[in-house]
Amino acid sequence: MWRCAHCGEECEDSFEVCWNCGVGRDGSAVEASFKSGESKGYPMAPPDPSLTHQAKSGKHPIISRYSDAYVIARSVSAFGATVKFLALVLGVGISILGFSSGSKELGIGAIGLGVIAGLAIYVLGTIVAAQGQILKATLDTAVNSSQFLTKDEMRKIMSLS
Repeated sequence: MWRCAHCGEECEDSFEVCWNCGVGRDGSAVEASFKSGESKGYPMAPPDPSLTHQAKSGKHPIISRYSDAYVIARSVSAFGATVKFLALVLGVGISILGFSSGSKELGIGAIGLGVIAGLAIYVLGTIVAAQGQILKATLDTAVNSSQFLTKDEMRKIMSLS
């Protein structure tokens, strides 16, 4: 660990500049990107020419990683919403089938069964949808705090532009 001469923050030995203010370990000037609050969009390492996806698409792998993760998060949320809808259909369907049987006792039992089954499956759908939302929130945090993405790349990844 080393302490920044400019802001006093402790920095890991692997960092050549302060993570907080951008001053070099040797006390060199603050980088312009730290002053403006914008990221340079530099990758962690030089791109590997053997990465065919990057060579074909022209996109950096980190952009693909985040974009793919957002697709998964949206899919999980949509799946949860679908399960909730199907739970409602199942609950109402069981109740209708019970009443159509003609027996009053069977109809009342079917309503109870429909409510219990529908509610249980609805709760499971809510949990699945919540997991998708949690994943989106986590990705939002990761994208917004990434020093390897520009503001435009962040907006594009999060589908804000």
